Amino acid sequence: MKRWIMYLIIGLVTYGSLYPFHFSIPASHSASWATLFHNVSLWSSRMDVLGNLLLFVPFGFVGALSIAVNKSLATRITLVSLIGLAVALPLQIAQIYVPERSPA
Repeated sequence: MKRWIMYLIIGLVTYGSLYPFHFSIPASHSASWATLFHNVSLWSSRMDVLGNLLLFVPFGFVGALSIAVNKSLATRITLVSLIGLAVALPLQIAQIYVPERSPA
């Protein structure tokens, strides 16, 4: 049951990250990629930070609970972090193609 909740949260994160689903190729494709990978600012808008917290905190809790209990806490945190990276990175790349979103 916990894994289904995790899948649901991943679906909500995907929906929240790519809404309104208006995909197009940006005018400056290379500038968009440069912004994504070379912008070292750790802070974006308050709403962006709040939205990421609201989307990813439940992912972390449910993810840690859905991994086998016989694993150590460090192993569960590492696995959830790697899964989170595997979810977040493609979503940030996809946001390059949604003009209403800003990959950061």
